[in-house]
Amino acid sequence: MARHNIELIYNPVEDRLEFNDPGTLTQAGDELTFESGAGPVRVLMIPEHRFSAAEYRTGDAPIVVKDSFDFTYCCGLVVDGHVVGYPEHRRFGNGQGGSGGVGDDTLDP
Repeated sequence: MARHNIELIYNPVEDRLEFNDPGTLTQAGDELTFESGAGPVRVLMIPEHRFSAAEYRTGDAPIVVKDSFDFTYCCGLVVDGHVVGYPEHRRFGNGQGGSGGVGDDTLDP
C-alpha cells in the first residue's frame, strides 16, 4: 500500500491553507500524513468511520484508509498562535474525489 504525504501550505495574503495533493485516489490500506512548514497541523477526516482515526495532528501515526471511496478533510494549522482553518471552522476549499479538501474562508460550513 502507498503512503500519501500531503503538504499544507499557508497563504498569508488570503489567510488560508492550500495543499500539494494532486488528487491521487486512495485504496484500502493506504496511509495518509499531513505536514506544513508554517506550523503544527490538525486534520478532520470525513467520513470519520472510514479511517483508522477521525483526526490527524502533527506527530501522530499515519491515518490508514479502511476502504476505497471518495472523501474530504478539513485542515487547520497554528501560525504564530493564530488558528487557520479547522477547528475554527469546517468549510471546504477545492475538494477532490478520493483525496480531500482544505478549509476555505470563502465557503459556507
